[in-house]
Amino acid sequence: MSLGCDNCFSQATEQFYQDVYDQNVLIIAAAGNSGDIRDHFPSGYPAVMSVASVAEGGGVGADNYGILSGFSTRNDQTEIAGPGSAVLSTVPGDRFSAFSGTSMATPHVSGVAALLWSYFPECTNNQIRNAILNSVREPPAIDPQNIPEAWDIFYGFGTVNAGQAFELLSSRGCVGAGGRFPNEAQGETLSDIAFGGSEQLTFGCTSDDHCSSKESNLCIGEQVCDLSTNTCVEGTPPVDCDDGIPCTEDVCDPSRDPEDLCAHTPKVCDDANICNGVFSCDESSGECVEDSPPINCEVEGDVCQLGTCDAFTGGCSFTERVCDDSNDCTLNDRCDPVAGCIFEEPQPNCCGNGVCEEGEDEDSCAVDCNTDAPVGPPAFTEHLPLHDEFLSGDSIEISVTVFDDDIQRVRFRVESPDGTRSNFNPGTLVSTVGDLTIWTFNVSSVQKGRYGKVFSFYKLCAHLVLNFHFLSPTFIGYQFEMQDNSGNTVRHPQASLAVEGGKDGGGGGGGGGGGGGGEEFINFFVIDSATDLISSARSDITNLINGHPTNLAAKFVRMAFHDCVGGCDGCIDLTNGDNFGLEEPIDALSSIVAKFEHSGLTRADIWALASLEGARGAQANGDDLPFEMTWFGRPNCESTNVENDCVENDCSAKRGPHRDLPSPHLTTHELISFFNDTFDFQEPWQTVAIMGAHTLGTLARENSGFQ
Repeated sequence: MSLGCDNCFSQATEQFYQDVYDQNVLIIAAAGNSGDIRDHFPSGYPAVMSVASVAEGGGVGADNYGILSGFSTRNDQTEIAGPGSAVLSTVPGDRFSAFSGTSMATPHVSGVAALLWSYFPECTNNQIRNAILNSVREPPAIDPQNIPEAWDIFYGFGTVNAGQAFELLSSRGCVGAGGRFPNEAQGETLSDIAFGGSEQLTFGCTSDDHCSSKESNLCIGEQVCDLSTNTCVEGTPPVDCDDGIPCTEDVCDPSRDPEDLCAHTPKVCDDANICNGVFSCDESSGECVEDSPPINCEVEGDVCQLGTCDAFTGGCSFTERVCDDSNDCTLNDRCDPVAGCIFEEPQPNCCGNGVCEEGEDEDSCAVDCNTDAPVGPPAFTEHLPLHDEFLSGDSIEISVTVFDDDIQRVRFRVESPDGTRSNFNPGTLVSTVGDLTIWTFNVSSVQKGRYGKVFSFYKLCAHLVLNFHFLSPTFIGYQFEMQDNSGNTVRHPQASLAVEGGKDGGGGGGGGGGGGGGEEFINFFVIDSATDLISSARSDITNLINGHPTNLAAKFVRMAFHDCVGGCDGCIDLTNGDNFGLEEPIDALSSIVAKFEHSGLTRADIWALASLEGARGAQANGDDLPFEMTWFGRPNCESTNVENDCVENDCSAKRGPHRDLPSPHLTTHELISFFNDTFDFQEPWQTVAIMGAHTLGTLARENSGFQ
């Protein structure tokens, strides 16, 4: 039966189904599509077999093959699961179309029951029902919702398996496979031994194995069949492995010898690295306590001694700090115990002292005699070419050489294409060589953004803007160098500098001498080839949408919306009922995520791009909004969730931190307020559009409810 309603129990209706069941009719009904634990009827009546829905996942052989559909209702009447996601069905016009729901799963179970009954007509409806439950396929082990080898509210006893049910009935007959017949002499009827859901197999047993449809687990105890009442009762209690010793880890292992199920291992408190301190277990409390503190190999008051601790012996070894600025003109590089590295003034008549002297030219001493170095407020050049390797990794090191020994500080900030800027970060003065001052700083791939969430500023699709702030009494010129953490370097003697503006006369025009001092804001514009990367990923997503049997376009939009409530970090909590159904788009994108994860595109980026492509491809004919991707580098929750509040403290795509989505009971004004607070939506139509994406197959104006 493909019908039902939530929380609509009726005693008269329950009696009706009992009467039908007593006529030896097997009643099978859809469990419901609420995606939560609410009661659903008629599948919730004991005389009715309740069917949940599972999805194909990655296909036969995949570790998620047969995983629970997100929409499937889960409650204590769930009895069995069947294929119900993206199932082909006939539609008017001699055509086929894919549909999802527990109503699509129910015919699979009904068909198996009819097939079995055609071979074993002597069995009762209750015996066919129990034989199906006693021969199920175990759900995917990767699903944390599934309780292995036992009943649960998600899959019931497991997924229907016609072949195993047939073999069970063939080898053991109706009673051996499905339990006893009703005791008519005592007035017992078929519905009297039908309890449904988790209790269906507890009554009517004829052997012990009827009381455990899955493989036995001695650790959790066993049930046996009481033949005097034909009910399942506790045979052996769960194994208690507690040895009473606080400093042992006591575990019951069902794979061990049945006579020796308990394993007792000493509690480990120490990482075997003496340098980190020595810890042991307190025999009275079982807590780990510090026996000796961590070893500090730093030499107080002498930064020139670099100490290293030996993990095995705990002994310290020391080496002298090497101070070398790689400049042959500074002959006396040395380390001061207090100040650290000191570099002497460069020697005269030497290449590298910052002065183009007699006998030196651009060929023999380019560092001193490079005529391309700017000599005034630099002119704007359109862009710097930059290789893809600078877009990988967690950070890049940037070095700026400034042709001015009077520079007091160098700071930087990063600007995204929409004009958003980070706060200024200070650079570190590395060395002063003549009129050259060299500053370095690490640019992290993420900066703090709105709502305290992190997002990328430097991995931009179209261009990168590095915005430097120079405070100097004079303004002569600059040389720009960028180096990544792998040592790859791009140098631009005539750097691409665009004067944004200055103070106190510092932003003067090009040409000759200094610009009059003051503060200068300098932009470095970097064009990269990441557009090709985005296009390649987008093409793969388009092919996935076009080749998938279900409409993934709207599902991608919904997935990104749920991901971005508090995050946009490529992680969703699938144990949250609001997110049920999202495992399908997550699984569909997994291969594309794996393909591009080492190219700078994160899982969060792929999800965002999928939603944009889903929206673009679902437009009505004639519309051509581009839905462009303006930046990438969104970090996944595994690297940003410092609160560690993911499912079981284990962040992943399907185990993200809990986030409260808008309640379905919000009023229109409350819903608009939620989107204004969360996404800064300024217009009501923006909220209408994102909510409409949950249900619209085509993003067309006439379907949206607004003009």
